[in-house]
Amino acid sequence: LEKLIEKNYYLHKSAREAYKSYLQAYASHQHKSIFNVNALDLQRVAPAFGFVVPPRVNLSIYCRKEERIQRRGGGGGYGTGYKSSKLQQKAKIFKRKTGDSRQFTR
Repeated sequence: LEKLIEKNYYLHKSAREAYKSYLQAYASHQHKSIFNVNALDLQRVAPAFGFVVPPRVNLSIYCRKEERIQRRGGGGGYGTGYKSSKLQQKAKIFKRKTGDSRQFTR
């Protein structure tokens, strides 16, 4: 099974996504003292998904609620949190104040 997953791109990709989903579900469990993702041995979990070496998984476990990307339901779109900080600063600088109806031309 490990050799097959290693050779087939689509199997490898789906196994990696399953591994990532498993770790995210483990990290988001309500009983943090029992399901501690930091105490989990990733070398022993990886063969269950067909990996010899566990893939790198970026888990944003310790990020604050303000730092998370906020998505809105339905309708597609990205929601808030996807803009870079430089664009957000630029939007704050050039934002019109309410009641300001001046229009500048060159």
